[in-house]
Amino acid sequence: MNGKVIQEYSQEILQAMDGYKSGRGTHYFKDLGIFAVFMGERSTGGYSLELAGVAADHEGAVICVQEDIPGPDAIVTQAFTYPMLLLEWTGEPPVRVCTKEGELFQENPGGAPRVDFPGGFFER
Repeated sequence: MNGKVIQEYSQEILQAMDGYKSGRGTHYFKDLGIFAVFMGERSTGGYSLELAGVAADHEGAVICVQEDIPGPDAIVTQAFTYPMLLLEWTGEPPVRVCTKEGELFQENPGGAPRVDFPGGFFER
């Protein structure tokens, strides 16, 4: 199954992500074989996205992510950051991407038109 996390980013990958990283959402870079989940621009460090799981249902692939955010008393870098999760992906893109809490990610408006996915995948 697709979904191996890309740990190191080449210059080509970084350039491709540049127009998308500021907005929260997802985008399938078919030419690069990458499916990306973006947390959007954050004003500090301490934010991250982790792959919680990849599954399939009757509609297709579903990606679940864990969003980590710094606590109110956390000491973090004072710089803009752009947390993202990049996955090796071939074939059809996932039909849904959601957090473990069930919040759905939308298609990133930096790329293709937004697509709304009805309902959630994980029980709250």
